[in-house]
Amino acid sequence: MPQGGSPLPEGLSPTRARPQPGSAARQAGMPGASVPPGILSAKLHVNVCRREGRRFTTATVPHVWEGPERGTYLRIDDDFCVLSPEACFLQLASILPLSYLVELGFLLCGTYSPACVPGVKRTGLEPLTSPTKLRKYLARAKGHHGATKARSALKYVRPGSASSMESKIAAALCMPTTRGGCGLDPLLNEELELSDLARGFDWARTRKPDFFWPTQRVALDYDSTEWHDDLARANHDERRRNELAAMGITSLVCRAKDFRNVMGMQQLFGQVVGALGRRPTAAKNHDAKQEALFAELFGIRKWEVTKELPERQRFRTKKRVARHSPSQTTAARDD
Repeated sequence: MPQGGSPLPEGLSPTRARPQPGSAARQAGMPGASVPPGILSAKLHVNVCRREGRRFTTATVPHVWEGPERGTYLRIDDDFCVLSPEACFLQLASILPLSYLVELGFLLCGTYSPACVPGVKRTGLEPLTSPTKLRKYLARAKGHHGATKARSALKYVRPGSASSMESKIAAALCMPTTRGGCGLDPLLNEELELSDLARGFDWARTRKPDFFWPTQRVALDYDSTEWHDDLARANHDERRRNELAAMGITSLVCRAKDFRNVMGMQQLFGQVVGALGRRPTAAKNHDAKQEALFAELFGIRKWEVTKELPERQRFRTKKRVARHSPSQTTAARDD
C-alpha cells in the first residue's frame, strides 16, 4: 500500500497472514483485539483452514474459505486480522443477488457509512476501496467461488457515492437493460468548476451533482428529506440548479416520493433517458425485469405506496369490517 493517503481506517494494514491449523478459534482467545466500529454481529465469523478446525460456539461461527494470497486480510493487531474490503466483495458474491452486490460495490467505493453503523462519521469519508483495486483483486481470484459473479457486478460499480440512497439509484441507472436497469453510465458527485457568469453571490467555485453525464450535459440530484427539507437548504438547491443552467447543464431532481412505487420510478428514469436524448429500451420483458430489480433495491412492489396503511385508511378498513362482521353484529344486538 502507498504510504500516507491510504483509504484504510487507522490501525489496519495489509498482511499475508493465512488461517493456520491448530486449535479451534474462540472469542476468548481474542481479548486484546480492538474491533473497529461497524462490526455489528453478536457473533464473530471466523475463517479456519480445515473442516476439522470448525467449532460452533455461542460466540463464534467458523467458515472454511480461501481467498487469493495477497490482499485478503488486514491486520488489526498481532493476533487479529479481518477480511479486506476486496475479499468481502468476493466472499459475499457467492450469496448476494447481483443487484445487492452492485449496491455493495457502490458502498465500498463510496464516501459514506450506512445509517445502521453507530458511532462513526456518516459522510465525507475516504473510500474503503476502488473499482480498480477490486478489479485487480478479482483478477488474482480467478477460479475462486463467486469470482465470475463478482466481476460481472463490478462492471456496473462507479466510485463517489455519498449515501445509501445514491447507491441504490446508481445501481438502477448503471445496470443493463437486460437485467431491468437503465444501461446508463453517470459520474457520481463529479466536481464541476463554475464559470464566472454562473457563480452565485456565495462565490462557490465548484458544484457536485449527484449524477452527471458530461457528454449530454445532464445532471440528476436526489434531494432527501433528511438534508433538503428546510427552507434555507431549498433556497441553496435552487441557486445551485440556476448555476448549472447558466452553464448549459440540464438539471433534474428526484425526491423520496419518486421511489414510493415502481410506477413513479419508471416515470423518473424515463425522464432521465429522455433528457439524455435516448429512446426507451425495447429489451424483451424489460418492464417485468425492471419491477423485479426495483423490488430488490428499494423493497417495494408495483402498487405498494407505504409499508402500512395511513391512519385514516386503517380506521375506515376496521369500521367496514366491523359493519359486515356477523359476530360483532350479534354482540351489538345482545347489548
